[in-house]
Amino acid sequence: VGGSLVSTFQGWVVASTLQVHFFDMIMGVYQSLVVIATVVFKMKGNYCEFDQDWRTSTYCIILGILYTFSAHGSLLSIVQLSVVRSISLVSNNTIHIRKSLILCISTSLILLNVLNSIIPSVPSAYIQNVFRTEIFLTYAKENPSVSTNLLNETLLRESYERVFN
Repeated sequence: VGGSLVSTFQGWVVASTLQVHFFDMIMGVYQSLVVIATVVFKMKGNYCEFDQDWRTSTYCIILGILYTFSAHGSLLSIVQLSVVRSISLVSNNTIHIRKSLILCISTSLILLNVLNSIIPSVPSAYIQNVFRTEIFLTYAKENPSVSTNLLNETLLRESYERVFN
């Protein structure tokens, strides 16, 4: 029954553990698809020739969403387990919670995870620029002779100050 009480957070632990298994399964699907994509790229020849086409393709976007969804979902589930374990230790397992609360919080975190996974792929220049590192490295864009790999802490600080000040 959705409103029944669960003692010692057992229900929450089971729900979080099942979530970890689910997100790990999604990560397995992602890794399998990456292997397939890698084989296809190897058969096509030089990846550099179609790098831009690949990174803007629907398949790459789907892989990015799968990766973000599974990686962040696993982390959120592990955080849930840790928080619940900490609360149960502090309360000496005397707190009772409703199954409906477990379901509500778990569902809310999954929905936030879905949004977090999908928003970077929205075809809006404003949104996509938020998720690009180069906007934080304006010095490198203004001075192409400087490799972004060789930027030192001072250059990064200058770029940060230009963007945010």
